[in-house]
Amino acid sequence: MSALNAGPAAALAALLEYPGAGFRGALESALGALSAQAPAAAAALEPFAAFAAASSDTELEEAFTHTFDLNPSCALEIGWHLYGENYKRGEFLVEMRRLMRRLEVPEDKELPDHLSHVLAVLPLLETEQARELAEHKLLPALARIRKAAAGRPYDGVLRAIEVFFEGEGLSAVTGQTTAGGGAKGVDFTAVLRTPGDTITRTALNSEGEKS
Repeated sequence: MSALNAGPAAALAALLEYPGAGFRGALESALGALSAQAPAAAAALEPFAAFAAASSDTELEEAFTHTFDLNPSCALEIGWHLYGENYKRGEFLVEMRRLMRRLEVPEDKELPDHLSHVLAVLPLLETEQARELAEHKLLPALARIRKAAAGRPYDGVLRAIEVFFEGEGLSAVTGQTTAGGGAKGVDFTAVLRTPGDTITRTALNSEGEKS
């Protein structure tokens, strides 16, 4: 995740990966990062931490698979939840990829609109720009994922992300960028569209708004 090797956003994104050998350490890091900067989000993560502590590695893997891999309604690609298979999803994918490249967030096996990529991008943006992405894209999609994940252990991870970006977490995350000299002053229009592009809707406009 390029510049995001530490901090609450990166720590939360790590919990969205298939639980491998380092997962328990990642969970401990997430709790520590959240406790320091967003105590309410840390409290939201506690039920999942309790589940993980009482579970074997196999049980953790099964919980992840049953929640995200075998349940399309819990897919972590936020564009799918916002647009389904509508052409707007394709536009959002293209625009997220362009945004990631401009901000030097490496691509991986996941699609550009995967929740982990959104968490990687947000700390690299100015506060108002990050707020627009969080409020118009991240949180609406996350609400739908959580509805499908209700009653499952991993809902604790999703709830922690939700609480983090609804509360003090957004300012904490963007504050890291200002202090560390990240992509300060990013212009969304320039990032998401370059001269000659035919796309007429930016990734960060709410659905139905023309850019």
